[in-house]
Amino acid sequence: MKSFLKNLEIILPLALLYVATTGVLFLAATQVYEPVSGFDSIQKGMLILLFPLLVKYVFQLVCSPLYSVVERVRKKAGTPGEPLSVSVLISAWNEEVGIERTIHSVLDTGYSRLQIVVINDGSTDATHEKVTRLKAEYEQEAVPGVSLEYLNLSNGGKRGP
Repeated sequence: MKSFLKNLEIILPLALLYVATTGVLFLAATQVYEPVSGFDSIQKGMLILLFPLLVKYVFQLVCSPLYSVVERVRKKAGTPGEPLSVSVLISAWNEEVGIERTIHSVLDTGYSRLQIVVINDGSTDATHEKVTRLKAEYEQEAVPGVSLEYLNLSNGGKRGP
């Protein structure tokens, strides 16, 4: 029953779009118009401007029912539904004030395949101690698929040509 309701949620808006489009095209084709002098150039200009939108709209209406078919084929083909792995690089030069909150913010995303790399470029404050403590705490309650790495480098300064 749930799949029927889900399909109905998808099909109903599409059906309404098809009905509305058919109605507009029917009215446009069956109405008798009296030409108004002086508006020929405006009509041609509007046609040139709006024709690409009309083509795009019709193309989307024709192709939208195919989306569900393509998705079913992908599922049957066994396309992996596993999320991609993401690496987040956090620069931490003299970031003792906000580094913990930044790392927790990234960890709280709940992403299942996550690599967090904190890079300390020779901080002169307590950034190193805070990140080291946070990394030790995290290793005790590690989440599978999520890693927290820490690089403590000496200050390299600005790099230039």
